[in-house]
Amino acid sequence: MSILVRLYPAAWRERYGDELAVVLEDRPPGPFEVADLLLGALDAHLYLRGLGNRSNHRKGIPMSLRIAGLAAILGGLSWAVIFVLATIADMAGNTFSPEALIVVVLFTGLILLVAAAGLSAFQFREHPRSIWLSVLIPAVGIVMLIAAFLAQPLGDVAWYFLMIGLLTTIIGSVIFAVVTAKTGVLSRTASIAIATGAVIFVVGMLAQYSVVLLVISGVVFGGGWIGLGIDAIRRDRSPVPVGPTAS
Repeated sequence: MSILVRLYPAAWRERYGDELAVVLEDRPPGPFEVADLLLGALDAHLYLRGLGNRSNHRKGIPMSLRIAGLAAILGGLSWAVIFVLATIADMAGNTFSPEALIVVVLFTGLILLVAAAGLSAFQFREHPRSIWLSVLIPAVGIVMLIAAFLAQPLGDVAWYFLMIGLLTTIIGSVIFAVVTAKTGVLSRTASIAIATGAVIFVVGMLAQYSVVLLVISGVVFGGGWIGLGIDAIRRDRSPVPVGPTAS
């Protein structure tokens, strides 16, 4: 994990680098810790350039439940809107600009990736492999979405990349939802909604792109992420540590 240490400015590494390296060797970081370290590196660069004004820059900008919760809400809302608007456009005989669709899906995928990483701290303790899969699989999808944007002149090739990007985001979300439901650290109802939305999406695709099912899947899937985000923000405000929940 030395690469994470190297992301920090040289002056910061001289003072804190050895300490951080020892911590990383003793406890391999999960997605939450990696996101926290990335934000901390950004903060350290800004501080050393005179752009930061916080007194304790050593900790960096903390990746918190609030940040992850907001990302989940924004990503879930964007996901639901994509499916609803795309369906309305299709029923009206119109289609979205391929460039716009890919950009919006890419934005949504990135936001949900941030949400999954930020909400993964407690699940990682019990299911480290599954949590890493829930982040790495959508990360591959992000690469596919970028490829889709670049491959637009190739026609159908861009569409295939777009579908791979969508599916990997869904698969990663389902893994994350299942682990979250098992551990119960966040709303089980919202987690089940994510998995249910994914199942409805698959059924809708198999049913020759059923408009009704695809809209329902988008709303349910996106609503599940919104529910996790709201629950995360609520818990971030509470003085009681995050723990298993029956909701």
